Amino acid sequence: MCFLKYKTIKKDNYYTILANVFINANEYLIKTLGEKYDLDHSGTTCQLLFFPNDGTQNIYCTNAGNSKTILYSYTDSVPLSYEHY
Repeated sequence: MCFLKYKTIKKDNYYTILANVFINANEYLIKTLGEKYDLDHSGTTCQLLFFPNDGTQNIYCTNAGNSKTILYSYTDSVPLSYEHY
């Protein structure tokens, strides 16, 4: 399932794109699962990493719910997101 509805991605709209992916996924889940499950008493965790092909080595990370992303190598680990409490 693809929740990204952009043909071209420009550097100035990364935030909008990442937010819309979460919004579109949420709408899809409500539409397809809302009648089958009680969504008022469920939780959500989601991680999204975006590696743009824009000539940089940037990684964009966004998360929903009580979740955390950690970039790990054999010698180090770096938190890319933080949990909410």
